[in-house]
Parts: sequence; structure tokens; C-alpha cells
Amino acid sequence: MLSVEIIISYLNYDGKEYGCIWSRDITARKQLEIALKKAHQLLECRFEERTAQLKEVNEQLCREIAERQRAEVELKKQVALSHRCVVELQQVSEPPLTETESPSASQSLFPNCPQLSEVFNFIENNYQQPIGLGDVAKAVGYSPAYLTDLVRRLTGQTVYRWIAERRMTAACSLLQETDQTIDQIAKSVGYRYAVCFFRQFRQSFGMTPQVWRNAQRESEAID
Repeated sequence: MLSVEIIISYLNYDGKEYGCIWSRDITARKQLEIALKKAHQLLECRFEERTAQLKEVNEQLCREIAERQRAEVELKKQVALSHRCVVELQQVSEPPLTETESPSASQSLFPNCPQLSEVFNFIENNYQQPIGLGDVAKAVGYSPAYLTDLVRRLTGQTVYRWIAERRMTAACSLLQETDQTIDQIAKSVGYRYAVCFFRQFRQSFGMTPQVWRNAQRESEAID
């Protein structure tokens, strides 16, 4: 049997190393070419299979994400509908207020939800302090994560949002009924820093506290 010399060499091109296999024997070169083509075809086939698998996995993940988003939207709708039904039921079952009676800001703001009465009572009694989710959770004996889920499930809003809404209600009353400065009002409703109060007020009403105050007073003057 004749031995055939196979030469393997390496070339550096553009920062990459390439291997070369060749032979001076024509028959050997043809056999090498056939073998390399088969190897290349096999690699292409495996690459296509792996790409198809990854595409299938990606499509499955997209479907699962879309399904989860639809489920979350549906759950929010059900929570909102349930809350609306409770409110309407309360309006039907509760006797109308007499002329001398008027609901307080907290009574008209917070929903009548027995499971969350402690939560809303704590917010009402402490919103003028710099409280947060952790303070409310500790006061009612729940973990922050559980309380967040419970409040969102029953009301469609977060604990933080309820605190913010109570503070904004109080702030509007002070802006309209007193001559306190914006900084004084910010501290009166539980904000350590006026900039945080400004940001929350603008987020809630689309304008600064001073612009809101001026608009209210101009409206009253016209009336």
C-alpha cells in the first residue's frame, strides 16, 4: 500500500487562524475535498436543526408571555368589576346622607373593604408622617409582599398609591383653604422633601401645586 502525504498547515488572516489540509496526491486531494464537503453539509444540517429548535422555543415563550399578559389584563378587569359592584351595592344599601351630614375625605376616598379596614385606618391616621409600605405592613401584621398582593387584588391599586391619593386629597384642601407655602403643605401631608411632593402632585393632576391653587382661586373668583 502506498502512503499518501497529508499536509496540515495554519494561516492567520485578519486576526483569525484558519486550518488548511492538502496533499500533493490528486486522488487524496479529491477524497479530502469530498470528506470536507460532507462534513460541511453535516454541520449545516445540524445548524439548521438547532436554529429551528431555538425558534420553536422562542415562539413558545412568546405565546406563554402573551397568554400571561392576557390573563393579567382579565384579572384586573375582574377586580375592577368586583370593586365597582361592591361600591354600587354599598350605595344602594346605605341610607342617603342628610343635609347636615357630609362624608370625610377618607370615607369618600377609601373603599369600604372589611379585609383592609386596618390598612386604611392606619393610612388615615398616619399619612401626615413619612410612612411607606413597610410601615403599613408592620402595623397590620403582614409581610410587605403579601400586603401588596392583597391590596392590589381587592382594590386594583397598590398601598403606595392609596397613601399618595390620601396625601393629594389633603394637599388640595390645604392649597384651596389656606395660605400655607408649598413647602409647608408638603411637610404637612407627609413628604420629607418638597421635590417629591411636586413630582407626585404633577403626576396626579398634570400641573404644579401653585398652578393648581391659582386655577382654583380664579375659578372661585369667577363664580
